[in-house]
Amino acid sequence: MTHFELMEQSGQTNIFQFLSSAVIEEEIKVGDAAKITLTNTDEDTINYFKHYYPHVINKPGVIVNKEISNDKTVYWINVIGEVHPVYGHELILLY
Repeated sequence: MTHFELMEQSGQTNIFQFLSSAVIEEEIKVGDAAKITLTNTDEDTINYFKHYYPHVINKPGVIVNKEISNDKTVYWINVIGEVHPVYGHELILLY
């Protein structure tokens, strides 16, 4: 038995109990209010949006469609009259 297993057996919590409960996964639905944020995405996507569509970053919009593409969910968001495809990790839901 390792030190960590012994400590768990005696009732001590481990970091994974906190990490797994700290991540809240909210289902994104058509009609939800959201905004495009580029904090959780790759450098190419950030540069693309900053160059071509800087006016839609961090602006409120509405999810108008949802589809599966290459095993990832693509959300179509209408921001100030323009509809853009983005992945879920590039969105923040607004409440």
